[in-house]
Amino acid sequence: MFIQLIIAKSLQLAKRLKFSNLIQPICLAGSFQENGTDERETAVIAGWGWYDDSAHVSTTLREGLEHFINIDVCKKSVPLVDEKLHICGDGTYQHTMQHDSGCPIFVKSPFSDRRGNPRWMEVGVNDFNSHPDVFTRVSTQCEFIKNATKGEVQCIPMKPLTTNLKK
Repeated sequence: MFIQLIIAKSLQLAKRLKFSNLIQPICLAGSFQENGTDERETAVIAGWGWYDDSAHVSTTLREGLEHFINIDVCKKSVPLVDEKLHICGDGTYQHTMQHDSGCPIFVKSPFSDRRGNPRWMEVGVNDFNSHPDVFTRVSTQCEFIKNATKGEVQCIPMKPLTTNLKK
């Protein structure tokens, strides 16, 4: 499920990235539970996949809003979904497209940086394109990530929360 990590390892930036107040590493969610109610939680997705139905691959990073949906609703359309492994988004306003496999889905975390700005938490990685969108829970891969990065990257426990991004 986490093949994208291996592929991404070969990608390199033209120059070393400098972290600043605006550029920060994303936190990885050691746990995440969407609220599972009818209240619609919103998350952000980002990727370089197709941006329309004519198979145009984006040359710039694109982002959009995605609403989480109840896992049972998701299973009706995508029977392969496993509630322990997956998170689903409805793709009503924006959704993942072809070549977005591996793109993140993230929410504002309950944590903030030194200046009080909210930190973002990656809760999932696009697993396969379908409708609804299906993401692998980052929390199911924490041990793998820790081992693959020799402990340099670790997940942060995250209490259940309702995201507060609204369209």
